[in-house]
Amino acid sequence: SGIWLLDMVRTLLPLPTLAYLGLVALVMAGLSIAALRRPPGAEASLAWAAILFAAALFIVSPHYPWYFVPLVALLAVAPPGLLWWPALWPTLAAPLLDWHPVTGIVPGWVADTIYGGFILLAAWSLARRRRAA
Repeated sequence: SGIWLLDMVRTLLPLPTLAYLGLVALVMAGLSIAALRRPPGAEASLAWAAILFAAALFIVSPHYPWYFVPLVALLAVAPPGLLWWPALWPTLAAPLLDWHPVTGIVPGWVADTIYGGFILLAAWSLARRRRAA
């Protein structure tokens, strides 16, 4: 419990944690291989670093806003043409994780807003890219 994506999948079907970890390992391996096959150059490296870090954040769904700081740094130096703007959403919504700093309780809608919003924006962005291609 506490991993947003795993919790969402488990609302639809019972998925053992080990199966989730296996799927996550496959996704991260695929992204890593794609990053290693990128064209040479600093710009592509920065873009893939941001993609890999955003994927890792989404997969583990941290409950503290400071985990998003490296993504902010990577997005700040990403070249404009290679910046994937849906990755900005979790960094902008991360302060919601401090919703109740006294008790540390994070309401469920906060994770839904951060990670669900990211899914919606990513899907929309990918659909636009497909339509344009």
